[in-house]
Amino acid sequence: MDRTIRLGYSHGSGVISGIFYRLLPVQILLMVLSSINTIIDGLFASNCISLVAMDATGLFAPVNGVISAIGAVMLGGSQILCGNFMGKNQEEATNGVFSLDMVVITVLGAILTLTCLFFSSPLALLLGAKGAVADELALYIWGISFGFVPMMISTQLSAFLQMENEQKRTYIGIAAMMVSNTLFDWLFIVRMDLGMLGLGLASSLSNLVFVFVLLSRYFSGKTSMHFSLKLIAWKQLGKVIYIGLPGAITTFCLSVKWTLYNYLLTNYGGDGALGAYAAFGSLGAFFFAITAGIGTTTRLLASVYVSERDRTSLIETMKVALIQGGLMVTAFSVLIILCAVPLTRIYYRDAALPVYGLTIALLRINAISIPLSEISYVIQSYYQCRGRMKIVNAIAIADGLVASGLMALVLTPPFGAVGLWWSIVANGVICLGIVIVYSMIVMKRFPRSFTDFIGLEEEFGVPESDRLDMVAFGMDEVMNLSETVITFCTQKGLDPKRAYYAGLCLEEMSGNIVLHGFNKDNKKHAVDMRVVYEEDQLTIRLSDNCRAFNPKERAEIFNPDDITKNIGVRMVARIAKSMQYQHMLGLNVLTMVI
Repeated sequence: MDRTIRLGYSHGSGVISGIFYRLLPVQILLMVLSSINTIIDGLFASNCISLVAMDATGLFAPVNGVISAIGAVMLGGSQILCGNFMGKNQEEATNGVFSLDMVVITVLGAILTLTCLFFSSPLALLLGAKGAVADELALYIWGISFGFVPMMISTQLSAFLQMENEQKRTYIGIAAMMVSNTLFDWLFIVRMDLGMLGLGLASSLSNLVFVFVLLSRYFSGKTSMHFSLKLIAWKQLGKVIYIGLPGAITTFCLSVKWTLYNYLLTNYGGDGALGAYAAFGSLGAFFFAITAGIGTTTRLLASVYVSERDRTSLIETMKVALIQGGLMVTAFSVLIILCAVPLTRIYYRDAALPVYGLTIALLRINAISIPLSEISYVIQSYYQCRGRMKIVNAIAIADGLVASGLMALVLTPPFGAVGLWWSIVANGVICLGIVIVYSMIVMKRFPRSFTDFIGLEEEFGVPESDRLDMVAFGMDEVMNLSETVITFCTQKGLDPKRAYYAGLCLEEMSGNIVLHGFNKDNKKHAVDMRVVYEEDQLTIRLSDNCRAFNPKERAEIFNPDDITKNIGVRMVARIAKSMQYQHMLGLNVLTMVI
């Protein structure tokens, strides 16, 4: 019997899509975070310095890829582990992984900075720069390297702040970074004539501004995640790297692919090919931001639902990501095709130049591949959370280098730059084929349903006979559902006293949410209830979208000055074997073991 009680409320379309679209904007911004300064720098390089400077910024893309790869390892692994620990209400373990991430990313950022400072000229030559372009690139590398540490830390902090529903702080920080970078670029390039050195220094200083904005939130003590040297989970480092490695493999392969592309365009692309790809590289972060943002948001939610074995929520998350997300990126692709000319004119205004037509062609052809990439990103994020690392790595390598590189090697020599543009689309088709073949292997049949396509086995999740999923909007529903819980517990063979306590705890805590949480604002609220009985352990999880408690309020509830206050809540605390509260992904989550 299906024990999911909806009461006119769709758990998937309501709660899941609401959380998804609240998290998505910040994830999109995070995806372009490492490239925002590159985009601004590209505008100043092409319009205020020279076309040679534009070529130099384009050649720097592989270094950005390495930085992103390092960040992807730590962020991908840390997010999934923290999501798992948060789903299990293990606060100390969550802080241990958070602290580990901060230390490792700071040390690696410092190593990168020193390497680029001391070897800027050899690195410029290694990236394929020659003559005047190499000199300009070396200056740019020297200036931008000072900002590697704050840039890498800010990317991590932004993601962790989102897990605590602190998106506004990230918005403020990104706005401050963009404004400061523009002002510093104007000061160093237009006023002080520092050229490419000034371009790099402006990015470094703006990254410093951004990280200070984010750190101020942690210094306030209002976050649930805290840095602690004592709690650094060094034993989790291997697991973090293992889980996050696919993201790094993808980014590292992209760096190698970009180097290959630079070589092919230099030798077979013709006039303007390298400049067209540099312009695309500057705008590309925006083009794939929605795709990658949807993938990362999927990972955030799926990591929690996988740890809770919540099959219903996991399926709804994937539907929102693949179906609604797919429609979103398709519409975005059409917009890019229609706006290819004005986008090109941001960098190149002379229609007679070869680079002008090549840039328009690249923008339009590449737009076709974006929906295909969205499927790949989402599926890889889902597979990461399921622990299917072999196929994740296989897709990452194919997408990042093997399939794309081979197609580029085949199509570029005979067809020039346009052949390379079409190789990007061919790569997307190949990766989609890999996803379909893998789902056939897992399900042992050609995909006939949505769950077949994502490779979700029937046995995944808590059996329906061992769980209750319910939603309530008011006190009347809370009272009725408490009786439902008592009946459920009795049917599972629990003694009458324990069954009564389970109903009492759910009624008291859910009623407290309705009475004291629903009236804090004018928004529509609901209490999502999940009751699971496994191995003689009864777990009740309540989640709501009301305003979050702060630590002082929680202390007052359990240790009031007036002992006549909060009697019911304190009674539940005595009855329950354990009771833990967390605010994660924009929800208040209370977990009780009876």
